[in-house]
Amino acid sequence: MTAECRNLKMAAIASLIFGLITFGVGVFYIVMSPTVTQSYVTLVDGAALTYMGFTAARRINVPSNAPAIRNMCSVVVLVAFVCAAFLMLNHAKIIMQVIIGSLGLVLSLICFVLARKIVNIQKAQ
Repeated sequence: MTAECRNLKMAAIASLIFGLITFGVGVFYIVMSPTVTQSYVTLVDGAALTYMGFTAARRINVPSNAPAIRNMCSVVVLVAFVCAAFLMLNHAKIIMQVIIGSLGLVLSLICFVLARKIVNIQKAQ
């Protein structure tokens, strides 16, 4: 496994762990206040990060899957951006939701950039 693939695998595992924690926090927010929309956005963000982390960490064992990982990460970046914008523009400004939104966006961007780098390296060979 090359260093780039290893870096992507580590970023995907970090994304998986953070996604699971975010999903749990989203469930907690829904139980505590089921009428607040930000609770459901947190849950969606956690589900997207968990899916991306699990799928990317599993698929990167075969480096030729990097284009598929890049495409999946691009969709998750879009979802994470929408969730982050929705959580950060909230009037209540719950600090945990701001952290979740920003870290979710950063982790998905890191996975996308690393997958894109692997694809570019494969095209150059």
